[in-house]
Amino acid sequence: MQADFQVTLTIILGTLLFFFLAGLIVVSALLYRRAQNQHQDEMVSVEAKYEEEILKTQLEIQEKTLEHVSQEIHDNIGQSLSLAKIHLTKLQGTASEEQKTRMDESRELVARSIQDLRSLSHSLNPTYLSNKKLTELVELEVEKLRKTNMDVEYQISGNQFFTDPEKRLFVYRMIQEISQNILKHAQATRVTVALTYKRKELVLVITDNGIGFDAEKARSKGSGFNNLYQRTSVIDAQLDVVSGDAGTSITITIKE
Repeated sequence: MQADFQVTLTIILGTLLFFFLAGLIVVSALLYRRAQNQHQDEMVSVEAKYEEEILKTQLEIQEKTLEHVSQEIHDNIGQSLSLAKIHLTKLQGTASEEQKTRMDESRELVARSIQDLRSLSHSLNPTYLSNKKLTELVELEVEKLRKTNMDVEYQISGNQFFTDPEKRLFVYRMIQEISQNILKHAQATRVTVALTYKRKELVLVITDNGIGFDAEKARSKGSGFNNLYQRTSVIDAQLDVVSGDAGTSITITIKE
């Protein structure tokens, strides 16, 4: 009887020990799996942050380059054209009436070139742009499109608020990229730019009546269009593109 009791007790204890060890193995495996997943998540986060920092550095280098080009335009080309305009004015005193007429036309062309270069210099200079409101920056690009004889409608709605300077600059560069794509590829005759201020976000919609394009294909090529997605990721914005035979609509949503 005593022997049977001991055997039974041994079996029970052995069974409990088995389940305890089995449970310990399962818990250990789950903890290891959890630690492994956490490590993978951390590695993905570190990699994403690293790529974001690289992208930010690349964009900063681009801005520095644009600032340098802007300064060169202002200091060298602009001054050279201004001197040419002064020389034309001085030469008019000894010129014939026919020559004076041609000189007046040349002076007008030079003056127009100086104005265009000044506008170009400003659009490239991040220091100048950072002091502008977003509505003013959008207006700069709208005016460029209008100079091409394109029908452009610019709409602003909602209560305006002051957005972060870095975000403003990034959005403006995106608008520049979009307008250049419209001019080069869209074959559009009409463009609508709508800037809507909402409570917690800002929505910019640019629509054209051009021939449209394959948005996914354009993005996969790593072209300038891909820069739009890169910039939106840096400022935590959202980019939506709808394109077809009836034209293209690009929406940029920026959080306040």
